[in-house]
Amino acid sequence: MGGGHGLNDGSSPLGITGARVRGVGMLVGLFLLSVGGPWLWFRSGSVQAADRMAFLVHDSIPNWRFEPEPVAPSAQAILGTTNLTNGRFVASDGQAVMAFTARWQAASSRSMSVVQHTPDVCWVGGGWKPVDLGQPRQVTLNLDGSPVAFECRAFVGPNQTHKELVVWCTLVGGRVLPESGRWKASEGDESRQEKAISAYRRIALDHFVGNIRDRRLGSGDKQFVRFSVSLRGDWKSALEQLERFARMWIEVTT
Repeated sequence: MGGGHGLNDGSSPLGITGARVRGVGMLVGLFLLSVGGPWLWFRSGSVQAADRMAFLVHDSIPNWRFEPEPVAPSAQAILGTTNLTNGRFVASDGQAVMAFTARWQAASSRSMSVVQHTPDVCWVGGGWKPVDLGQPRQVTLNLDGSPVAFECRAFVGPNQTHKELVVWCTLVGGRVLPESGRWKASEGDESRQEKAISAYRRIALDHFVGNIRDRRLGSGDKQFVRFSVSLRGDWKSALEQLERFARMWIEVTT
């Protein structure tokens, strides 16, 4: 009498199997979307080879002498590379520019940590304080006819007397990594460590959002250049000096 009851009410073996199949299908679809979506996002709009750039820095500059300053093995271990140069260039007229450069191949990109050790973090951790003298947070330097965006900051040293204007640029996979979200000129009561941690957290969020927005892959070669001068006058003349130096020191290649 009731043998046929329930065949179409959703409680039969056939109904349960259909629901399970639909559920499994939805899970598979979500999995494919979670894997394939990011792949398509990053690959479909990825930068073309012709749009990539690299920095070729010169070991010697006419009428300038280079005075190397060794980087301690412990610092090299933190940075994750020995492919670096650190020191200062001194011109025949006495002007000096501090310079640092480092590079990481794609195979070792996971050990690259310089983007966590730029002046916004490292210098602050060493007792330097960022100050706002009216200088821009970013500047565009014309190198070999190529406009390249550099970060720009002013710092006052631990002795509260020495000031330095510094510019730097990080390339990730041949593209500039903008870092304006890290900058914070603060004279608050935070300790050095607290300020460094705060900057580090801003870095992590800035990288995460920026990499997604700009379809930037983090698996390519990485390069970092930084150079600075003492601020004895206004920041504009110091920036002009840095740009003149950059045109002699850095060559942009593709």
